[in-house]
Amino acid sequence: MNIAVRKLRKKQRELKALTFYLCLGLLTTSCLVDPAQNRTGSGGKALKNTQDTVSAGYGRVLAANPLILSDYSADEDTDLSTLITRSPVPITNNQYLIKDCTMVANCLEVTEDTGISPFYNETSQWAFPVTSTEFLQINAYYHMSKIMDTYLSDMQNYYNIVYPNTGSRPFSSTIPSDSDQHKSFWKSLTNSSSKLIVEADSSLKDNASFSPSNFKIRLGYLSGYTNLKMAQDPSVIYHEFGHTVVERLMNHRNRSYAVNNCLGNDEYEVCSGESQLGYFAHDDALSINEGLSDYFSYFVNSREHMGEWGLGKFKNASRPLSEDDSLHIAGISSDSDSRLRYPEYLGYNVYSPEKRIDDIHLDGQIISHFLVALTKEFQNKCTGTHTQAKKLVFYTLAETLAELGDLTAKAKDSFVDQINLDINYAHEWLKSVKPVNFRNFSQAFARNVLKMTIQSTSLCPLNSFSKDDLEQLLDSYGLLLFRTYNTNYNFTGTSGNVTVNQLNRKKSELISKNLLIEDTRSTYSDISVFDIRSTIYQTIRNQMKIEEVTTTDARYNNGNGQVSPGEIVGIFANVFNKSNSIMAGTRVLASDWAHMQDGLPCTDLSDNFPSLAQGGTTCDQLTKDNYDDSGRIMPVCMLTYNDGSSTKILNQHEFLKKMKSDIGLLEQDCLGQGEERTQDDLNNCFVKAIPSANTQNIPFMLPNSNWQETMQDEQGQPIFTDSNLMFFEINKNIPIGTEVTCRLRTTFSNCDDCYHDSQSSYDDFSDFEFAGEKPFNILNINFKIGQ
Repeated sequence: MNIAVRKLRKKQRELKALTFYLCLGLLTTSCLVDPAQNRTGSGGKALKNTQDTVSAGYGRVLAANPLILSDYSADEDTDLSTLITRSPVPITNNQYLIKDCTMVANCLEVTEDTGISPFYNETSQWAFPVTSTEFLQINAYYHMSKIMDTYLSDMQNYYNIVYPNTGSRPFSSTIPSDSDQHKSFWKSLTNSSSKLIVEADSSLKDNASFSPSNFKIRLGYLSGYTNLKMAQDPSVIYHEFGHTVVERLMNHRNRSYAVNNCLGNDEYEVCSGESQLGYFAHDDALSINEGLSDYFSYFVNSREHMGEWGLGKFKNASRPLSEDDSLHIAGISSDSDSRLRYPEYLGYNVYSPEKRIDDIHLDGQIISHFLVALTKEFQNKCTGTHTQAKKLVFYTLAETLAELGDLTAKAKDSFVDQINLDINYAHEWLKSVKPVNFRNFSQAFARNVLKMTIQSTSLCPLNSFSKDDLEQLLDSYGLLLFRTYNTNYNFTGTSGNVTVNQLNRKKSELISKNLLIEDTRSTYSDISVFDIRSTIYQTIRNQMKIEEVTTTDARYNNGNGQVSPGEIVGIFANVFNKSNSIMAGTRVLASDWAHMQDGLPCTDLSDNFPSLAQGGTTCDQLTKDNYDDSGRIMPVCMLTYNDGSSTKILNQHEFLKKMKSDIGLLEQDCLGQGEERTQDDLNNCFVKAIPSANTQNIPFMLPNSNWQETMQDEQGQPIFTDSNLMFFEINKNIPIGTEVTCRLRTTFSNCDDCYHDSQSSYDDFSDFEFAGEKPFNILNINFKIGQ
């Protein structure tokens, strides 16, 4: 990273950088009060903001954050009543801050904090002192309400907006055809009320967050400052609502399917679970989620910086949204050669550019910068107006997210063939096997840009935005990571797939998967084991589904750095980037895969293990018809059994049969909950990769380095987190000394042959192939059960 020199900065920041976790979403168009038309500057006349100064249904708010309203002069001592709207603005005629949207009843409720009901206002006059909790709630309600109205209106009328005055659709949409009928862009089968709750004066310290599980946004406070709150910064509100809409759009197709097919039926996970854009503490999808949410603050206010007040002024954690921002270091600009390029600028922080920081918000800046640049391209070459250009970006994202989050394995109503493997495995595919990453997000987004602009002029009336324009812009951000647009949706060998002009790939590097290898240097161990009880206990609570774990309190963990009976352990497999480029989005998978046949391990995979003499078998070539045959997709961990005359590598059910005769173990002694054990329990009887935590994520590795060398703390120690460990549960009944081999798979985001099939004109691999080895490398880890 070329980050040796900082630019001179317009504003001086005094505090150390602090990471903020502004979790998950999206939003849409702006209909807010123009702050330039309705404010005084800092030091202007303070307004008496009391109920007797406004009519019923009206109040006063901060139209933008205090720094913007004060020309960057506001500080913690500024009287915010000098910055609120001079004229009252419409709030609500209700007596509570509870909203019924046009298409969705009871859609929004704003309250103070958890467990506190919305406050009652008998007069419906919404003017309160700026230091009061009532003002914070009104400010949050005003901005949320405006955004929600626009989003819901756009989605309710999506087809009329996207296909104006046309007798037929100009392209095949991923948006469900009955979306407006079921309101599947907002309503959830698992949250029937679909009411977004906003806690505007939350006790959340130094943070704001969105939780999809209870459909709640929390706007916290800044520690060390009495009156500084996140709810005073509308760009933070927009960011959090952005996460909300990302979650809604990722499940757009799922919710439509659920309404039509799932009432009284939970056969498939799409009927009881939903998609997320990101599943682990740090994966590509969460970084993209953060970038999208940052972009949608720009979508509302057209300002190329996010969080100046709530994040930047006091905590040095605000984020630029374009290369023209003065906080960027020298060498970053809007010139095509100087963009915020992937993966070079992963971990780049404008407040401490001399070092990389492992943080999803920073990594997401690449996406936000790309989308802002694309908006300007659309304005100049497609729409002619900035407002319509932003809408076009939003419509493209709506199409993209509905497709990427689809658990029904169709992507479009008209599809007969399956994508995302199939409805039985789709959730596991999205979570760990083939998740959203920088590569496939860029490809899917580009595919939708192609159909909505270049292949259709209704949304691009200027008609001067070309395929080369799109590819060159993607490449300037290092995001031209695909060889085809995959317009045939992984159906390898079918005709009609649009290919990338390879001359446009100048900055985007594609690395061979063979350059991700096991680190065999003597200075590093093959694996690192983490088994301290207090740490693992917190991980169970924060990262895992309780029903997946037999021993939920980590009672057997002894903290000796070995894998012992009864423990839940975190394992880090040491991999090495052998290339001369940054390797990004590396994942080590401990999820089940098709490495066996009839329950016997395949001998003819690239690891050549185990041999036929060790109990292996020659497996049939994987096809779309046999990938999930009985005994084919199996857990990764196998156990060694020696009967005194030979050594065999057995699946865990077969090992249990040996233990029945040797030491009297029974099915009920296997890992699992309840009296009965399922076939899945028997296959995971002794060593279970915990499904919700079965992937090791490494956001980036420097050239010719491993993670320990790439990311270290101030004492030079490697930084391990829940996200870059895989977690396994060990049966308390497993014999000490048992040898375990876990056959893992590895991949990374800027990989060439992890996604492109060189034997099929570099078309994408079919999804069933991701059930096996072909798109991956195999990495075997070995450990012996200790005391």
